Amino acid sequence: MKTPIYTFFICVTLLLFASSNLCAQWNNVAPNRVQSFVGSFPNPMLGAIHFKDGILWAGWADLWLSNDTGKTWFQSSINLAGGIITDINFYDKLNGLVSTAEQGVFLTRDGGLNWKRILAAQHCTNIAFNGSPNIIHAITAGDVPSPTGLLHTSIDGGTTWTASWPGGDFSECFTVAKDKTIYVLCSHDNTLGLPGFVSSSRDLGNTWQQSSTEVDGDSYTICSDSCFSQNLYVANEDYTASPNIPNGLSDLYYSTNAGKVWTSAVSFLAPYLTGAMTCTTNTIYASSLVRGLYRSTDQGVTWKNIGGPPSMAFDSRNITCINDNIVFALDDQGSIWETTNSGGDSLSIVRINDLILSQNSLFTTDSLIVCDTSVSGFFYLQPMGCVPPTVTMIEIRGSDSMSYTTIPIAGDSIGVQFLPIFDSLNNSQLVLTLSDGRQKTLTLSGYGIPRKPLSLSTQDQTSDTLGGSVIVPIALNGLKNPENITLIIHYDTVLNYNGSFASLPSGSKLDIPNEQWKGRSKLKITGATSNATLGYALFDVFNDSVPIQHVTFDSVTVLSAISGCQYISPDIATSTITPLSGCGVSTISKLLHYGKMPELLIIPNPAGGETSITSSMDLGEINAEVYNMLGTLISSAILVLDQNTPAKLLLPVSNGVYEIRVKAVSGIYDLRVVVNK
Repeated sequence: MKTPIYTFFICVTLLLFASSNLCAQWNNVAPNRVQSFVGSFPNPMLGAIHFKDGILWAGWADLWLSNDTGKTWFQSSINLAGGIITDINFYDKLNGLVSTAEQGVFLTRDGGLNWKRILAAQHCTNIAFNGSPNIIHAITAGDVPSPTGLLHTSIDGGTTWTASWPGGDFSECFTVAKDKTIYVLCSHDNTLGLPGFVSSSRDLGNTWQQSSTEVDGDSYTICSDSCFSQNLYVANEDYTASPNIPNGLSDLYYSTNAGKVWTSAVSFLAPYLTGAMTCTTNTIYASSLVRGLYRSTDQGVTWKNIGGPPSMAFDSRNITCINDNIVFALDDQGSIWETTNSGGDSLSIVRINDLILSQNSLFTTDSLIVCDTSVSGFFYLQPMGCVPPTVTMIEIRGSDSMSYTTIPIAGDSIGVQFLPIFDSLNNSQLVLTLSDGRQKTLTLSGYGIPRKPLSLSTQDQTSDTLGGSVIVPIALNGLKNPENITLIIHYDTVLNYNGSFASLPSGSKLDIPNEQWKGRSKLKITGATSNATLGYALFDVFNDSVPIQHVTFDSVTVLSAISGCQYISPDIATSTITPLSGCGVSTISKLLHYGKMPELLIIPNPAGGETSITSSMDLGEINAEVYNMLGTLISSAILVLDQNTPAKLLLPVSNGVYEIRVKAVSGIYDLRVVVNK
């Protein structure tokens, strides 16, 4: 809302009385130091003062600097060639700009020791860097040609320039916001001071977006908030347009939405304000022609007079601040004034810049069964203050840190994946290191059941007796608790399986009824524990045809597991069984195993001079003896009898009936042959 006009007149006497006290809080630290300038108007105009990185700069028809906050001053070597300073702006201690009404823009790269003109232009009223010492903006507001408000931009430190038109008929001020957006205050008319508007660019002036909302056009300063980029402030002096403006007022405006809506916070009968304004972290200062400075500590909503120099030039940039309380002002005689307590009303505004974590812990209330997939938790970063710190490092610390993995920052959130490596509480800390050196800690306390791998084991066995018994043990490791399990036993069918038992000689049988067939059986073990033999499989071992036999255990199922994915199934375990071996063992094994005897044949029979012996089983090396009917040994021969493979045998030369006795490891076999030649 605007301050009523009549209030101003009623309070004139009070303001005059108060100003004497307020002025006492200001000191003239450099009387008539800067050479002033009076143009075509009755009152002095232009001039600028600026502070950056410990150096105070003041200029008008010449340029001065102080490196001890105004106690001593030195004249700069800049050659203005008769130009009048309109603005001073430094990026840092070394890189600075000076603009003039007649000679354009000058640049220094060495803190003012040397200057170079980088833009030759008339009526340059406002200059600024944009996030880099090489990105420079300058606005020219000459009377001709039309349009007269052009923004000049250089991205190479002033070597080359591009001019763009933000709109309207006249522009003489702009600001670069915290987010690097350029806001130009444009006027609809360059003589009458008709209402203007704000034009903005986010691409260094290549394109412009014009606001449809009007604000007074005869304004020398538009200022952006140091914290909130869309908060804009305008110092509308209406000095040159005051005879023609409809309401005859000089206003301080503010907008919280980048110029879409403007509010006049305070109004005065024009001419009143100088058009100068500057922003600190917590305050905004604007100057008047003869009433000193006004200050706002609530983003331009309300203003308070804090005194200052008795008279100041219009269309100037005559205020600069070191902080909220130390303020310098340039008056219309070229004198520099200082207050160290904000005009006698010291401020102690503390802005907390912080990054708040939305919670202090993750996973502490979760009861998790974690198998193949992890569980994720998220927390949010809530910035506080004007310049909140940023996260420069994320670490997970603690004995169980391997259970946690960070998820990259997405917007304002950070995630953590939890996959427990211990079957207990997994304690760790997520530590955020901030750009201001502080650390924030979030507790990670998740409980879960990691997948535990199981392993089966058994032992190889040897038998030295055909048909003898062997005991094959089975063990399962990796169980967390005593568990009820099932598993499958597979074996070569040449073995005789006698069952599996919990213990020997009289333990309970482990085979599940109706879950057995030749070569396979399913076992159930109750209360199985790790690092212990869970049972024994009994076999009778033969050597009928397979010299090496195998027993395998696999297909473990933990019936009592909390979850089906609590355990990782083990690989198979194999026991190799080596039976008795040797000559005739296979035949004897079959005799013992199956009750089978070899069948021997004489072919042909009757025979001539020789015949052949065949066997239904392998007998190996045998001794074949030929006897006559009187029992007299006629001849003998060593032969090899393989299964169904004839072995030739020579017979006596005389006709008759003969007995053939076959002597093998597996026994003695008698055959009869008739010799008929």
